[in-house]
Amino acid sequence: MVQKEHSRKKEEIRDESTGADKIETLIQHNEAGTKTWLPLEYDLNLTYGNEICESFEKTKRLRDKVREDAVKLMEEEKNESRI
Repeated sequence: MVQKEHSRKKEEIRDESTGADKIETLIQHNEAGTKTWLPLEYDLNLTYGNEICESFEKTKRLRDKVREDAVKLMEEEKNESRI
């Protein structure tokens, strides 16, 4: 019983860590700006890591914030191209 609980807790920590790693990748993309993004990265910045991050409140909130930042960058790029 204790072994199962320990294994479950290790898996949960690994999953939360995986979510944090995905968020870190997205933050780096946002920091670099849209001029460095490949076309496929526009969609990825909105969806990458969503499923794993939804499992934990902290990663969910952080993922939502990083997504908002990506949307702002895309909107800024769109507005700049109109000028």
